[in-house]
Amino acid sequence: MRKPQVLCVDDLPEHLQLRMEVLRSLGCDAVQAHDLESAMRVVADRDIDLCITDYHLQNGETGEDIARDLRIVRPRAALILFTGDPEIAPSVRKSFDAVLIKGQAGALALRKVIENLLSDTRIRCTGLRYKQPPTLYSL
Repeated sequence: MRKPQVLCVDDLPEHLQLRMEVLRSLGCDAVQAHDLESAMRVVADRDIDLCITDYHLQNGETGEDIARDLRIVRPRAALILFTGDPEIAPSVRKSFDAVLIKGQAGALALRKVIENLLSDTRIRCTGLRYKQPPTLYSL
């Protein structure tokens, strides 16, 4: 059985490092990117099952930009927005399968959401494509 392929996108290396540790502890094959361009290069080479992205990125890019482009290339991939901005618009939340607020949702919450979404992704990859409303996790 192949390891889940996960992409983490954040412009702050310390945030990426923490997420990568969580993902490795879950047995994921994780790769990181710092902006939209590097994220799309990763997606071109890997069959991504899950993407975890921050909202505010470099060069004025956002996690919503990542979600939009990833949905085109890998429509079955699950998307998590992990942001420090609790005022994200409802329209942005619709682009993601889950939204976690930094400082309110820690590593354990992130771990639970990842496990749930990877489980759901396995179902999606069998051809049973469905879309549930995003879950807001603010623990």
